[in-house]
Amino acid sequence: MTHTAPMSKKGLVAIRVFMLDELRDTFKTLCALKKSTMNKVIVDLVEGYVEENKSLLPTEGLKQPETFKDLIRQKYFELMNSGKIGHQRLKELSFGQKPTIKERQLISQILEIDSLPED
Repeated sequence: MTHTAPMSKKGLVAIRVFMLDELRDTFKTLCALKKSTMNKVIVDLVEGYVEENKSLLPTEGLKQPETFKDLIRQKYFELMNSGKIGHQRLKELSFGQKPTIKERQLISQILEIDSLPED
């Protein structure tokens, strides 16, 4: 993923990353060899990560979920924050794995929904 417009400093925030000196030196060398900057590579990596995982984020004005998978994606953080279903299992469900009967009952209870969508 690449930027189409040059970044201005307005609206930028800094993050701090800790790593071993050797890793940083190798990363810096590789960036220079590829005629890039460490900042650009890191921003590209973060953008790729966000793009790959943004379906897990809640969105404004959610439409009624058509499938169980859509419901899990829309309510991911609410389910995660309940502490009753683990992150890995929620991730699996959000990518279409079939829930057990007990999981469907638990999700219905957590979300206070009488009827869950089918897959």
